[in-house]
Amino acid sequence: MKAYYLWIEDNEDMGGHIVWDTTWRNARRRINESDLYYDSWIYVKCKRYPEFDDKENLNKRELALEQWKNGWWFDSDEPTFDDYEENTDADFLAWYDKRHAESR
Repeated sequence: MKAYYLWIEDNEDMGGHIVWDTTWRNARRRINESDLYYDSWIYVKCKRYPEFDDKENLNKRELALEQWKNGWWFDSDEPTFDDYEENTDADFLAWYDKRHAESR
């Protein structure tokens, strides 16, 4: 299925959200599945994100790994994308497991 990236215009500090759907209109309507807050529907933006096509069945952990590989920023103590050559998938997953074990 096609991947789409949703974000709120003029508030990029909030980050974004990935959804999978058949059209951008349908994907945009799924903004309420995210943690993104918007004052008006006109601020909800949506664009194709083909790097994540057909990855809708990944669990949260696997999706986070794919996002990290694509340069997404998570937290100041994560293995950085710039150090991807030095940090392995296992390094990121160990960081992810530790971070999410603390938040439970």
